[in-house]
Amino acid sequence: MLRLIRYLLAAAAALYLVVFAVQNRGLVDVVIWPGLVPLTVPVWGLVLAVLVVGVLLAGIVLWLSGMRWRAEATRAQRVLRSQEVRRQINEQREEERAAAAAAERRAKAEAAAKNKPAAPALAPTTGTKPLALPST
Repeated sequence: MLRLIRYLLAAAAALYLVVFAVQNRGLVDVVIWPGLVPLTVPVWGLVLAVLVVGVLLAGIVLWLSGMRWRAEATRAQRVLRSQEVRRQINEQREEERAAAAAAERRAKAEAAAKNKPAAPALAPTTGTKPLALPST
């Protein structure tokens, strides 16, 4: 829908420019400073040239005025990237520390298991026999 509106506005502007050019075919002498020789151009050509130059100058001014914001955005992106890199490095270091701590705990547990005495043997019975159940 917006595309259709855009095309209609462009067609209306083109039609307006054609009508303006047809109605303003008179010639005008133009001397552009510091020129000495006057140029003879149609009025519609002069108006169109002035419009194009005005649009270009306005675009340049807007682009230059936005340089500060673009520079600030670029700086912010650099800071964000460096913070992301630092965060990744810190996460990697934290994982390495956790792995080292787990390996150390495992080594201590294995060393403690090796040094732990075997389970005590059952005390020998002194002449007692286990109870025998009568068989039927």
